[in-house]
Amino acid sequence: MKRFSFFICLVILAVSCSKNKNNPGPTNPVVVVPSDPDTLSAGWTKVGNIPIEETVNDIYFVDANNGYIATTGAIYKSTNGGSTWTKISTENSSYINIAARGVKACFVDGGSTIFNTQDYGVTIHSSSFANWPLPPGFQDCYYSSDNVCYAASHKYIFKSTNGGTSFDTVYHFQDDFTGTASLCFIDDMTGWVTRNYQVYKTIDGGSTWTSLKNLSNYAVPIYFLDATYGFLGDNNYLYTSSSGGNSWSQRTGINTTDPISDLHFFFPSKGVCCAGTCIYETSDGGNSWMKVVALGKKKIIEVFYLNDHLGWACGEYGYILKFNL
Repeated sequence: MKRFSFFICLVILAVSCSKNKNNPGPTNPVVVVPSDPDTLSAGWTKVGNIPIEETVNDIYFVDANNGYIATTGAIYKSTNGGSTWTKISTENSSYINIAARGVKACFVDGGSTIFNTQDYGVTIHSSSFANWPLPPGFQDCYYSSDNVCYAASHKYIFKSTNGGTSFDTVYHFQDDFTGTASLCFIDDMTGWVTRNYQVYKTIDGGSTWTSLKNLSNYAVPIYFLDATYGFLGDNNYLYTSSSGGNSWSQRTGINTTDPISDLHFFFPSKGVCCAGTCIYETSDGGNSWMKVVALGKKKIIEVFYLNDHLGWACGEYGYILKFNL
């Protein structure tokens, strides 16, 4: 038995050495896209040219043509509505979230650096906090106006007043939290963050934050239309607020065991969300949902819309979808 095992090892070694002659050095495992069929309703199409080895974690468009994606390998930019993408980052890093406003944009990678562009992605700069005792762990960023951009880390809220060129801390949460945080602002003073199983609100530009609601999930997307109407997805339930987040009402759950990973509303009654491999749409404020996209076993992570007729979604295996109706 030992001789047989030794012989097998020699054969495997010989085959491995033969392969290495043509492709020296370590090789990445082969990624195979699940063959389960995609179901796309009217207006939805698959676009883009992102490698299937990369997961697209976030997507953001500043207008119908110019947009960015953050993937597990790079930052990309499109100038034709998402049909094609060009890599613009110089570092091989895993990026998780994007904020953009006009020619400016910021990108975070979950570590110690906030990346920014002030010229539509022609050049990428960075604000590094690598000298901190522990990495801040940047999770999300959000432009509230042309020059004001916020960033949420594990413990801190950071703020830029020069369009994202540099950031300073404006608030320190006392708890030790290393999970996902989600930001939303309606102006430079008023905003919300979900973190560590709670919803917080600021009305003074991030200087102070008040806890408004306990959550059952630590990774909860939040979106506000204005100072009054807000929405958040806790597990597979939508919650709505008509009081600026001071009180919340639970709506009918989506028929899935997957948590809501992102959402967007156009009016108090009409909005969309993604959960697992599907995108759902509601026209009655979340009391009922219609499935409009199903990608088999390919997870959808984010949705982004400019209006209720033009939007995008992204997820695993380099997938980018566009809605244009």
